[in-house]
Amino acid sequence: MKTTHNSLLLTLSILILITLTSNIYAQDSPQWHLPDHAIARHGKGKIYQIKYSPDGTKMAVASGIGIWIYDVETTEELDLFSGHTSRVRSIDFSEDGTMIASGSQDNTVRVWDVATGMEIRTFTGHTDAVTSVTFNPNANMIASSSHDKTARLWDLSTGTEQYTFTAHTKALTSVAFNDDGTQLATTGFDNIIRIWDVNTYNEIRTLTGHEKGVYSIDFSPDGTKLVSGGLDKKVHVWDVSTGHKLRTFEGHTSHINSVAFTPNGLLIGSGSHDKTIRIWGVNSGEERYTIDEQLSWVNSIAFSPDGKTLASADVEGTIRIWQGYTTITSRQIRTFTRHQTNWDTILFNQDRKTLAVKAVANIIQLWDVETNNHLHTFIGHTDSVNSIDISPDERFLVSGADDGTMRLWDVETGTQLHTLTKFIGYNIISVEFSPDGKLVAGLMNFMNSNIVLYDVKTGLLVRNITAFKLPPLGAPWSFKPREHSYPVNKIAFSPKGDVIASCSSDETVRLWDVNIGAHLRVMTGHTDTVYNISFSPDGKIVTSVSHDDTVRLWDVATGSEIRQFNSQSDGVSSVYFSPDGNTIASGGNDNMIRFWDFQTGNLLHILTGHKGSVLKLTFSPDGQTLASNSSDGTILIWNITNLIPSSTLVSLSPSSVESPGVGEQLTFTLNISGGQNVAGYQTKVHFDTTALRYVGSANGDYLTTNSFFVQPVVDVNNVQIAAVAYGEEIDGDGTLATITFEVVEVKSSTVRLSNTLLTNSTGIPDVPQTIIAEITEPPARPEDVNEDGVVDVSDLVLVANNFGKHGDNAADVNGDGVVNIIDLALVAAAIGNGDAAPVLWSANSNDMPTRASVEAWLRKARQLNLQDLTFQRGITVLEQLLASLTPEQTALLPNYPNPFNPETWIPYQLSSPADVRITIYSANGQLIRQLDLGFQEVGIYQHRSQAAYWDGKNQHGEAVASGIYFYALNAGKFNTTRKMLIQK
Repeated sequence: MKTTHNSLLLTLSILILITLTSNIYAQDSPQWHLPDHAIARHGKGKIYQIKYSPDGTKMAVASGIGIWIYDVETTEELDLFSGHTSRVRSIDFSEDGTMIASGSQDNTVRVWDVATGMEIRTFTGHTDAVTSVTFNPNANMIASSSHDKTARLWDLSTGTEQYTFTAHTKALTSVAFNDDGTQLATTGFDNIIRIWDVNTYNEIRTLTGHEKGVYSIDFSPDGTKLVSGGLDKKVHVWDVSTGHKLRTFEGHTSHINSVAFTPNGLLIGSGSHDKTIRIWGVNSGEERYTIDEQLSWVNSIAFSPDGKTLASADVEGTIRIWQGYTTITSRQIRTFTRHQTNWDTILFNQDRKTLAVKAVANIIQLWDVETNNHLHTFIGHTDSVNSIDISPDERFLVSGADDGTMRLWDVETGTQLHTLTKFIGYNIISVEFSPDGKLVAGLMNFMNSNIVLYDVKTGLLVRNITAFKLPPLGAPWSFKPREHSYPVNKIAFSPKGDVIASCSSDETVRLWDVNIGAHLRVMTGHTDTVYNISFSPDGKIVTSVSHDDTVRLWDVATGSEIRQFNSQSDGVSSVYFSPDGNTIASGGNDNMIRFWDFQTGNLLHILTGHKGSVLKLTFSPDGQTLASNSSDGTILIWNITNLIPSSTLVSLSPSSVESPGVGEQLTFTLNISGGQNVAGYQTKVHFDTTALRYVGSANGDYLTTNSFFVQPVVDVNNVQIAAVAYGEEIDGDGTLATITFEVVEVKSSTVRLSNTLLTNSTGIPDVPQTIIAEITEPPARPEDVNEDGVVDVSDLVLVANNFGKHGDNAADVNGDGVVNIIDLALVAAAIGNGDAAPVLWSANSNDMPTRASVEAWLRKARQLNLQDLTFQRGITVLEQLLASLTPEQTALLPNYPNPFNPETWIPYQLSSPADVRITIYSANGQLIRQLDLGFQEVGIYQHRSQAAYWDGKNQHGEAVASGIYFYALNAGKFNTTRKMLIQK
């Protein structure tokens, strides 16, 4: 009891500390769904799309960290849906407003219950970012588009993919249903708009006329017109029935990101990169009004359901509500703010407060992160700002931009002090103050890369170092040992300020003497572009990160490589030493922050929670807090006290394992090595939901038999497990728990641990080291013809469909140059072991062969009379498959979907051949429709290509009303009836 009491006190103390700290850091920004170890979030994520709810009372915002729900009248945050693992690109409300669909950079489509915030469905199948999602009017289907060049239809009732459209040749950007959901429009970077029949999946029409990629499309409320806008700066209006272009609106001076019809269909709005919203008359063909009060590029627009207001979102992160948007009296009546874009600089000032600087185009803003106060706006640059730094004494700010200038500003007043450079055609891509604040360095890139040093007090040029020089036009490319051979990407001062390091696309790091401008030495070893560099606190080590996914340490005195870390990241973008020099932190494009032991190179810990690339990292002076900013549009403040692990190791076993087949289970043991005085543990086990499904976990034998195993807490992509022993501490090695998963897709993935703590009997925590477990994809088997990781009936069908083909073909399993019955038998043999019927198939699968097909396969196989054991096992499996397709009794099965509108499928099965007729009656027994299916063989007629189809119409072709109906099966002497429901 004492141990439990102390643990509760410790937990309560931690919760109180985190709550107080969170309130200090971001008082006006809800801190929902903070990741482990994060104590505050600043910003709400970059905005990608906005949508009104159907009743106009709520606003949904697709952002870099999830889906925000706002009250339109009060602008109050109501909820944050945060289950996606990357940025949310698109959202849509269902027609009744009870659900939201979302598409994300994480390649998934998800569906949410608006009232509870719970995730209802997750659809996987896209292989690249999902760019647009939309419900059909009945909200039983969702359409999505993706950078993988496909659009897909998803069945909400079954949670399955219904169809994939593959006609486009480049990434898709937008999808839209017409008013009754019978047509779907798709578009993307191939400049083409395609319109599809949703019932037949046939392409109805192709709309061509855009000169560049199309970003946004919208059907008119009556479905007769379509509006589109994109990179060619034009708004086109199309006649859907003919495909002819009705109008072209010109006036925008940059590309168009969002277009929409007003609810009455008489006006069109377009939001553009030129910082304007334009309103166009559909019938008059004229521009009605331009809203040009935006501070930045317009990302998304949306009209309220009653048509009285217009909402816009810009890249700066502000949502504006406009009233009277068609007249000169147009005015903002409401704003939603704090959705910042990327932060350029973050730092802890002398009072340990966090300051952040961002640039939106050519405007610079300084913020106090803890209070969310906007301190100053710096205006003067005439082109995009690339880099910003604040002097060590926080008196000055320096900025570099594409206008060829470096500018020095007074932080206190926001006024410009000096224009340090003005080189026409050059881009200033990196700026940095010296540690004593007396010099400022800038990196200029155009034809050459020059490092320029200026005196902060006078604004005069002190030194110009040529780090890269492009050979004259026509001259041969020559290697210069004391210069980079490609442009420079980043510069950094050493702690003493006497050396500058530079890194380049030539895969090297170089050092330069600040006092005389001389080249000192070069560090070679990276195998791809070096993106960022940082010095150790004592200046003896420089560390670099590269697109070769390594972090490398170099000896400043000799230029030799000390060690390297494999970052396991898709490109590393930031790297910093802790203030004590013992730990290195790196951030990458996989959205993770990694901590490395400087001496050993061991990976110490991983922080997860950002939903975009980690761009910058900054330690507080005491090393107890870390600030990170991300392309998701947020800054996270992390408490990293006790984050660096002890010598105790907690790991998963096996550490590397080949994935079993779909539906099979995979169990890991959670092991401890070198434990000391352990009385309890907790950890989060993270897994890839597209590869695994959590099944269960159990306590191991390390803790005493009377220990208490806490009920696991299961989240979307992790499970938290914990246990505590009563009155006893354990040392040494053992098994803490077992965790079991089911494989949902055969693919490479990782299972990792986070928030792992060990405690002794008095509740004092210890942070152990942890190691990632890897699941690898098994080598392809020739019998797995479709390469989905499982040998099943779908592979049989693929072989059968390729019978007789010669040459290189995946269906040629034995590699003899021709696809024939031998290949099919080999696949069949790989499905089962000859002792049990094959089970790796679904009766609803569209790949399921007919009974007649299997009978034909068996005849051909038996005629060969091959005695090979594998071939004979294949025949046995085909016999078992035939038996499974032979029903023991005739039956009428439930129609699907049910309830339905406007169509349904009626499945059935026959145990003997018969003439088949299905009759549909109203509730009072009146004949509605008769479906004569003719003579049918024994078999299961279940999936859509075989089941009976009813279009919801009577014998006269008229759509029937909502209500209860009955359908009867007559097959020979067999008769039976079932009930169905039409709901409109």
